[in-house]
Amino acid sequence: MKNEEEMAAESGVQAGTGPGTSLGVADTASMPDLDLNNKSRNASIDRDNASDGPSLPVDGTYFPDPNISTPTALETASWWAEFTSVHGVYYALERGHFRPWKRIVWTILVLVAAGGLLWVLVVEFQDFFEYTVNTSTETKIPLNMPFPQVTVCNSNMYDSSLQNITGIQEPRNEEELSLISQPLEEFILYTSFNNAQYQNLTQIWTPVITPFGRCYTFSTDENVIVPGASAGLNVDLWLNQLN
Repeated sequence: MKNEEEMAAESGVQAGTGPGTSLGVADTASMPDLDLNNKSRNASIDRDNASDGPSLPVDGTYFPDPNISTPTALETASWWAEFTSVHGVYYALERGHFRPWKRIVWTILVLVAAGGLLWVLVVEFQDFFEYTVNTSTETKIPLNMPFPQVTVCNSNMYDSSLQNITGIQEPRNEEELSLISQPLEEFILYTSFNNAQYQNLTQIWTPVITPFGRCYTFSTDENVIVPGASAGLNVDLWLNQLN
């Protein structure tokens, strides 16, 4: 005679293997597991689909708002003030972190800075387009000034009469050049400086050899004290072009 456990096992096997009863037992036992698997599978698909879309910030807000086709000017300005790097604008327009009096102070500072910048730009552009030229002229008349050296030469390098006397046609050295050149007394007839005439010309005129022949240089330590054409150096020369 079978006990209760053996009878329960046989009834369970028959219930599981009998026609029309195996599907009902299997469906009833596996339904909760199927629902959990379907829910996890659907959640995984939702996460995959969400990853393909635009990523949102941490606080869940972004710009522009997808529910608004065209953002207003106020919304655009608010968004710009929040993310701009211009100093002071964020502190003047931010409402969530600063008290009203702090925002007022920052607004005043920003407006003053912007006004100062605009004023400087206007002044600089005005100065640039005026094209002003500052010219100052000053005339100074000194009481006296040093006089430079003056060298005079005769375009007639050789005196033909002296060439005939000495027989030197082309000088080979300074000595021969001096023999056929016009003497100082014949070349310079009159000399005055600062309205004072010089009698001894050899004291103020020094002979020098130049590519133009034998010339004479005037030099003095005196300064020019009288202005005008009559002052300074006055010289009368005789070129002796015939010889």
